[in-house]
Amino acid sequence: MTKPPLLAPPPQSRGGGRPSKYDPAFCDQVVELMKEGLSFAAVAGALGVSRDTIYEWAEAHPEFSDTKKIGKAVSQLFWERQLIAIARGLVVGSPTTAVIFGLKNRADLDWRDKTEVKHEGGMPVINITPEESRL
Repeated sequence: MTKPPLLAPPPQSRGGGRPSKYDPAFCDQVVELMKEGLSFAAVAGALGVSRDTIYEWAEAHPEFSDTKKIGKAVSQLFWERQLIAIARGLVVGSPTTAVIFGLKNRADLDWRDKTEVKHEGGMPVINITPEESRL
């Protein structure tokens, strides 16, 4: 008894409108651009698409979603190296504030000011910044 031939799945329809500009080759470009400290949204501009489009690609294409995560990590690496260079006195003018701002915006899980205090038993959750805790 022979098995029936396997049929290829039908192509997924995107509905009406223009075809996607997505190209898997963008993955390498994203990582290279973010190595320079750029944000994922800035990469959209470099690729000539909108911020919404680049985020839609990350939702629709698993390899692009992984690339976004790698890009965020290499962007954080760029900004942390800048901060280390400042701490070592290797950067003229010490743009510490700009670098910290870059880290807070690109690596918010590791570099944020927000402190969370959670209480059990019906007590409210209080979120304060370190500046507020000094008052």
